[in-house]
Amino acid sequence: MAKKAISSILFMVTACLLLQAPLQGAIPAEERAALIAFYNATDGDNWTNNGGWKTPPLAADGFAMPGTEGRWKGILISQEYNGVTQISLPFNRLRGKIPIEIGKLGRLTILNLSLNSELTGQIPDELCYLNLINLDLSYCSFTGATRAIGNLNELIDLNLSYNYLLGLGLPIEALWELQNLKKLDLSVIISICVLPPGISKLQNLESLGLHYTNLNGSIPLELTQLQNLKFIDLSCNNLSGSIPAEFGLMEKLETLDLSRNRSLAGNIPPEIRNLQKLNKLDLSFCNLSGEIPNEIRYLSSLTYLYLNGNKFSGSIPFWLGELINLHHLDLSDNEFFGTIPDYLADLSNLTYFCVGANCVCLNRLCYNPIMWRWISLVVYDLSRGKKEDCGFDEINPYVVEPLPFEEVVPCERSANE
Repeated sequence: MAKKAISSILFMVTACLLLQAPLQGAIPAEERAALIAFYNATDGDNWTNNGGWKTPPLAADGFAMPGTEGRWKGILISQEYNGVTQISLPFNRLRGKIPIEIGKLGRLTILNLSLNSELTGQIPDELCYLNLINLDLSYCSFTGATRAIGNLNELIDLNLSYNYLLGLGLPIEALWELQNLKKLDLSVIISICVLPPGISKLQNLESLGLHYTNLNGSIPLELTQLQNLKFIDLSCNNLSGSIPAEFGLMEKLETLDLSRNRSLAGNIPPEIRNLQKLNKLDLSFCNLSGEIPNEIRYLSSLTYLYLNGNKFSGSIPFWLGELINLHHLDLSDNEFFGTIPDYLADLSNLTYFCVGANCVCLNRLCYNPIMWRWISLVVYDLSRGKKEDCGFDEINPYVVEPLPFEEVVPCERSANE
């Protein structure tokens, strides 16, 4: 009786496991074989999570039974096409190379292998002939690809960022053939250096990340032909010359980050007034000069404005108080002089304000209690005033009156960020 009871229990457990599998039948044998090849090539036994792949009962190939693939960690099976449509295994300790068998997954549309730093080698050509719409290989260690990458015609979102050496073997110009792209991130691919011509073909592009790619020379005017761009990050490069007035043509821009380009000089072009949707403007740690142009007062959507670490001069404009949506305002480390305008007290949403390292009067006679209206301020830094050549008798390193918030702390943004 005991043996029969045990047999019945085992039968029920096995039946339950099988019933938990997707209702569709087994995926094509070549797709199952491709998944197994992928598992073996990327050291699947040592993944952080490989649940379902080898859950008993096992088939002759050593993996869970056919028809259970939809329960394998990271795998999505289409009920309509009964094939693999998604592999998503970010931050899962994959190591090795993507096998060529991945080309057998003809229905695959999403591949996310990001944050697996031991994935290396070339991006295989076989992957480049799939109908992918989303490819995320960021924070890995890939070293190159062939021009076949330009065949991913359906691709909408491509993220290859933080593959430090990928630029050594990546034909950038092949990416300009991906004309359905809406998002392209090549940040921290440190050997790109120069953008080859042709990026203006990407007329559907909405987001472009080129942070820390060693870009040099002037800002390519071709970028300003991307009229659908909402986000552009060219920070931490070696760009020189001036900010092109043509940026004013990019009226859909919401984020413009040109920070930490030490040779970017000149004035902010007045055409910036046209960027009415701009939410974030970061021009910190460049070599810009002159007064803050009056046209910035018309950017009513601005929430983050970083102008610190430049050579801006003149008085702090009173009209900054009209930018009532500002949460962050950093004017530190410039050549401003005078006092802080009372009108800045109207910035009731401000949570981060820095004006240190300027010739701004910070002593007791200059401090205006109206600033206490900033009751929501988290960071309020008037420190590091430039005593020399400012003409003030005394400069206090911090505000001398008690403030209606817990503490005054120095600004944390720096040139070393």
